[in-house]
Amino acid sequence: MALGIVLSPGLGRMTQAMPPNSRPDSGDQTAEILQNRTALSGGTLATVEKFTQTAFAQPLKNLDRKRRHVFAFGDHLFNTQWVQAPSSTAKLDGLGPLFNRSSCAGCHIRDGRGRPPLAHETRMLSKLVRLSIPGQNERGGPLPHPVYGGQFQEQGILGVAAEGKTQIQWAEEPGTFADGQSYSLRRPAMTS
Repeated sequence: MALGIVLSPGLGRMTQAMPPNSRPDSGDQTAEILQNRTALSGGTLATVEKFTQTAFAQPLKNLDRKRRHVFAFGDHLFNTQWVQAPSSTAKLDGLGPLFNRSSCAGCHIRDGRGRPPLAHETRMLSKLVRLSIPGQNERGGPLPHPVYGGQFQEQGILGVAAEGKTQIQWAEEPGTFADGQSYSLRRPAMTS
């Protein structure tokens, strides 16, 4: 099983969005106006007013029922713990041969960004290392490493060696603001 994420060009367009309790065939003037505003920013229609630890896990409030089902399915995939094939749970097969974590949520804590290691930790549990060689691809992005690809994989399924292990060492760099107040920054140094 191959797993990928595809973003539909129409998902972010306001032509797909309706305010709550309105339908395009209901004669609702607001819905009609929104259908014609493709450049309307996310603003109040795409803002989720939730300030808890699960704020990033919420669907946009302007999604219709079909798009909410798509969101729920994507959220399910995001939180699925994949396993090495073959397994007794065939629907979860798909891990490896190389990987960093067994689920998207393993790195993206609470649907957000991974956190850097704490001062006493050296292994990165929810961050990754991007690899590239000099130059740019046709879109102006980095060129992936010809052997390792664009992302260093720290784990492998049974019988497949990981590409290696990365560690991070922190160097404290003190400094002083223009007003005389001192600060200290942590500069990461990667080793593998």
